[in-house]
Amino acid sequence: MWYFAHTLAVLFLFGAIYFTLVRPNPFLAGFFLGCAYLTRLPTIFTMPFFLVMFSDLWLKWSTDVPIWKRFDLRPLALFGLGLGIFICIAAVYNYLRFETVMPGTAYDRWLDHHLSGLQPGAVPHGLFDHSYISRSRTL
Repeated sequence: MWYFAHTLAVLFLFGAIYFTLVRPNPFLAGFFLGCAYLTRLPTIFTMPFFLVMFSDLWLKWSTDVPIWKRFDLRPLALFGLGLGIFICIAAVYNYLRFETVMPGTAYDRWLDHHLSGLQPGAVPHGLFDHSYISRSRTL
């Protein structure tokens, strides 16, 4: 399953790159990046690449107009719309599954004793506390 998700993420990233470099279409590039995001969450870190590559559509390098008139927000909005569809789907999924739109690490789940099955007091100082180091250190 893990390898299948990687394969799909690469396929969707190639689709996003295609609709960025070959046939520039901000909505479809955002759409494919959103698909890649749902398959492998770290693929969202490729978003700056797409913003830079679309800069010829949303940023005009003319010095004779004021700086606020150099930006065309329509391509950015289209890119964000395509990507935002899948971010909203992920948020709804997370809410239905974890009762939070953006779950952190497993930290909040571990400390919720009635959901985790842990004995109360099993993690008294939280997951990441320096006092636990002495327990696993051999002398």
